[in-house]
Amino acid sequence: MSNATLTTLFPLLSLVAMLWVLWSDSIRQGRTPAAFYILRALIFLALSGVMLFNMFNYSRAYSTGSKALVILSAITGVAGAGYFLGKAKLAGDRKNS
Repeated sequence: MSNATLTTLFPLLSLVAMLWVLWSDSIRQGRTPAAFYILRALIFLALSGVMLFNMFNYSRAYSTGSKALVILSAITGVAGAGYFLGKAKLAGDRKNS
């Protein structure tokens, strides 16, 4: 598999995985502890950071389309982390009341 293929597949697969986790959480019913939401937010932020780090350090390996996918995936990761941190706050508020 060529380097160009990997630089396109990694952000695409991570985008699909992050969207799937967000979707599956949005339809889940029941209570989830706040710690799980915080862990998910940390994973989303770490994945976004790794993708951006690789894109900036190895920019010659990324085509314009791959860079766009990395940026879209990073935005999704940050937005997803915000979503999960909001859910963690709500879960903590429910536990304290």
